[in-house]
Order: sequence, then C-alpha cells, then structure tokens
Amino acid sequence: IKFETQNKYNLEDFEVVGYSGKGAYGTVLQVYLKDDPEKKNYAVKKLDIYSLYSVNRLYQAYLEYQILKELDSPYIVKTYGAFEADGKMHIVMDFLPKGDLSYFIKTNFRPSMEIIKFYSAEIVKFLEYMQQKKLIHRDLKPQNIMIDDNYHLKVIDFGTVRKIGYY
Repeated sequence: IKFETQNKYNLEDFEVVGYSGKGAYGTVLQVYLKDDPEKKNYAVKKLDIYSLYSVNRLYQAYLEYQILKELDSPYIVKTYGAFEADGKMHIVMDFLPKGDLSYFIKTNFRPSMEIIKFYSAEIVKFLEYMQQKKLIHRDLKPQNIMIDDNYHLKVIDFGTVRKIGYY
C-alpha cells in the first residue's frame, strides 16, 4: 500500500509536543512542523502496520486515509497527508484541542437548549454531507466527535466508513 499525497511528509519533519490519545491500533500525537515559525499544531494518527495486518485491517486503515483526503466538510477533521515510517502508518490531521464530545459533556457541558440545538444541527449537517457523498460512518459516537478551537464539532475515525450500496 502506497500513500499518494501532495505533501511528502516524513517523521523527521515533525517535533512531538505531546500525546493526545490512544485507539485500538495506535496512538495520536500532538506535533508541529519543525520548519513552521508559527508552530501550528497537528495531530498525527500513528498506526502499527503489523498489528493492522495481523487482524486483517491494514487495507481498512488505508481506505480511511483515502476517504478522509477526499472529503471537504467543516464537520470532518481535515487531513493533510500520510506516510510510512518505522513500521507505522502516520496520518497528519488538524489538532483538535478541546477533546472529544464525551469528555466535553462530562466536564464542561452546561445543558441549555441553545447548545443542544447547535450541536444537534452540526451532527445533522455532517450526516447530510455523508448522505450526499453516499457514505455511512458506522461508528458515530461521542468519542469520535471532536471539538475544535471555536467549539465546532469535527467527526474523526473513518475506519468503518462504507459506501452506500457496497459491502
């Protein structure tokens, strides 16, 4: 599996700032590009290729990247590129500092009708976009909905996305 991307990143391009999370097959790191004077933060989803291969999910991870790089919605995490290094598959995305919706609800959420309507509308807009693209996100849950700097929702984890009509 080869990554075709406009941005030819490699591991040496990034400085790791911190650890952002852990999933079933890898971790997410908070990084910035070393040559960026503004030090804009990115998230790098780092997936172990051998682990993915051993459970027959390597192609699914590659497909996740292919889908993400083609989608353009304010409700989906933006993806900038991908590369392989040290037996790992790395996907470079926007860093979403406010965490996931589950954590946000537990720690910060003030249940007003306006906030509930606002976030419900953003989820509906995401679902409409996915329907327009004939895609189904089969793992939509609060842990896969992140919050950006401006408190807007961004859906992540497209590993289980399927095209409508394909199996």
